[in-house]
Amino acid sequence: MKSIKKTVAFVLCALTLLSSAVIASAAETANAEEETITVTAIKPGDEPQGDQIYWKYRKYFGVLQKRRWNATKRIWVDKAWINV
Repeated sequence: MKSIKKTVAFVLCALTLLSSAVIASAAETANAEEETITVTAIKPGDEPQGDQIYWKYRKYFGVLQKRRWNATKRIWVDKAWINV
């Protein structure tokens, strides 16, 4: 009976460690596939008159994408990324 309990406890510990390693590996893979680049169009000395809107670029699984970011309100202007 003791050996069965030890075996069950060992299997549960092994599954817990294995599942956390798989989740960590998947998170690293997802982060490695995305690269974001910010492009600004404001010249030194210019005073912004309204909302500051910038194009944000990223490379997502090898595809270059763009999206507009409102820096004043800190929200996305476009609903989704646009393939370039």
